[in-house]
Amino acid sequence: MGRHKQPEENKISATDIINDLIRLAKEYDQNSLSVPLYVREGKYSSVTVIKKFGTWNNAITKAGLEPFKILTEEDLLDDIRRVAKLIYPNQVAASSYKKHGKYVRETMNYRFGSWSNALIKAGVHNNKKVAKPKGKISNEKLLNDLRRAAIKKKSTETVLTYYRKKGKHSVATYYLRFGSWKNALLMAGLLSK
Repeated sequence: MGRHKQPEENKISATDIINDLIRLAKEYDQNSLSVPLYVREGKYSSVTVIKKFGTWNNAITKAGLEPFKILTEEDLLDDIRRVAKLIYPNQVAASSYKKHGKYVRETMNYRFGSWSNALIKAGVHNNKKVAKPKGKISNEKLLNDLRRAAIKKKSTETVLTYYRKKGKHSVATYYLRFGSWKNALLMAGLLSK
């Protein structure tokens, strides 16, 4: 569902909405529902639900579900681990999480800085094949190679574009080591805060 073919708001009854909330809670084996999950999988617009009941938690309570609580980092990480066990032990791609996860990837990006960081914190990794280094590369070697690439790049291309073509190490190594490409550029002194 998720893409709402919205009938006229006035024609949607409170009972229709409650039934849809209950359906989705059963489908995902939940005792509560988040707005992002409902936006992705619900039959009606979350705005319609809130207009009809005043607040999201009012709608959830009327459906006999528990009011939605603020998610902790551990709630999010546990769900990543749950999906990883469903798909392939200790691996989960963003596309698999979107299909099987309780929460939206944007929440992970917001809370952890990136999807990769969330996976690392959860103790799982993406299922993309990443070349295994023969030995641990020092941070300084990684940053020096990044500086070298920045000097050699053509003025019209980004450091990332050049590095993907001519870099000595996998871009994924930089993400894993520094948390993001931007952080690697900052550490190399190629970007100012």
